[in-house]
Amino acid sequence: MLLILLACSEAGFNGGAADETGNEVDGDDSATLGSTDDTAQPAYWTLGASLEVEAGIPHASKSSVTIDLLDADSEVLCTAELAVKSAGAKPLPNDAIYAWWALGLEPSADCDAGIELVLLGIGEMNADVEAGIPSIGYDDTIASALNGAYFGPDSTTQWAFGVAGLSPSFKAGGEEVDGPPIPDGRWLVKPLYPFPI
Repeated sequence: MLLILLACSEAGFNGGAADETGNEVDGDDSATLGSTDDTAQPAYWTLGASLEVEAGIPHASKSSVTIDLLDADSEVLCTAELAVKSAGAKPLPNDAIYAWWALGLEPSADCDAGIELVLLGIGEMNADVEAGIPSIGYDDTIASALNGAYFGPDSTTQWAFGVAGLSPSFKAGGEEVDGPPIPDGRWLVKPLYPFPI
C-alpha cells in the first residue's frame, strides 16, 4: 500500500542499499538532517532531481539531487545541490513503481542537509499528487505527460511526493510512461509535498 506523506516523525533508512546484483551502493543508510548556518531550524525538506537515465539507471556523473531545507513556515533556509556519486537499481517494491533506485550523494559544503543516500523511484501518477499539480504551475496538457515520484524513508515504505517526467514533458506535454522499463533520457523530479524532519 502506498502512503502519501503529509506527516511523518522520522525519515530513517533501515536496511542497506544494494543494486540488483547485490553490490552495496556507497553511502550511509540514514537520512538524518544536519544544520544550516541560518538561525532558524529546519522543520521540513523537499527532494528534487535531474537524472540522466541510461540502461534504466541514473548515470552518476550526469545526475544530481536537490534538497531544500525549510523552516516551520515553509520558507527555504538553504538549498543543497548534491552530485550523485553512486546509483544502483533496487527491486521494484510494488506494481505502481516502474523504476526504484538507491542514490549515494556527495555532501554539500553550503547547505548541510546530512543526507547521504535516498531511495527514489518513478511510477504511476498518484491521485493526491495529481490533484496538487496545478499548485506548481502545470496545466492539464503537461500534467497528463507526468509520472509520480516516490521516496522511500526505509526499505519497505514508499511515499508519492511529487512528479517526474522526461525533460521535454515539462514543456510540451506528451504521454506518461505506463509501465516498466522507463525510457532512457533526462528525467526531472519536482516535489509537491515536503517531508517533516
